[in-house]
Amino acid sequence: DMVLAGGVNALLCPYPFVSFSKAGMLSPDGKCLTFDARANGYVRGEGCGMILLKRLDKAIADNDHVYGIIKGSAINHGGKAYSLTAPNVYAQAQVIINSHIMANTPPDTIGYIEAHGTGTILGDPMEIHGLRRAFRRLFTEYHINIFDADDLLDNWHVHCLNVPAIVLLKADIRRASDALHSTMKVKLFGFLGVNVVCIEHGI
Repeated sequence: DMVLAGGVNALLCPYPFVSFSKAGMLSPDGKCLTFDARANGYVRGEGCGMILLKRLDKAIADNDHVYGIIKGSAINHGGKAYSLTAPNVYAQAQVIINSHIMANTPPDTIGYIEAHGTGTILGDPMEIHGLRRAFRRLFTEYHINIFDADDLLDNWHVHCLNVPAIVLLKADIRRASDALHSTMKVKLFGFLGVNVVCIEHGI
């Protein structure tokens, strides 16, 4: 009936810093300018988070505060890629499409995207390309005006965090935008080629 879900990222040795720096992945000035023309790499950080997941009917019966509802998710693998910093755009687009099908969520209902956002001159454009490719396909599938896809992307609230549950907690605490309390998409792309998309509805 209940599940504790969480994760920890700890920076315990210098070797990844050296490797990532040589690969051009780390920002030399310590600033991550995601989806910005000045983007020159990302900044590593530590953190941890833990949440309690419950069935919705159980949470309501227990009078719990419900931050949001997981409507659906999807996972796939990018297969062969050119390099660690060049993910498979087609696989990223497909996992987005699959998540919408599983969640039965039309693309024009998405008000917020929590992106992977590497802050690199290669990774960011590829992520945007994957989003555009996926949503053009979804707009066709749901018989929505295809020209609205680009307008929707231009007006989305796109941020980078990569922890689905913390998105809801952050939204509840800050209440910075109504978009945070609508349907949102969280995209996570791993170093080993695993792509995950989770569609949530903030309460």
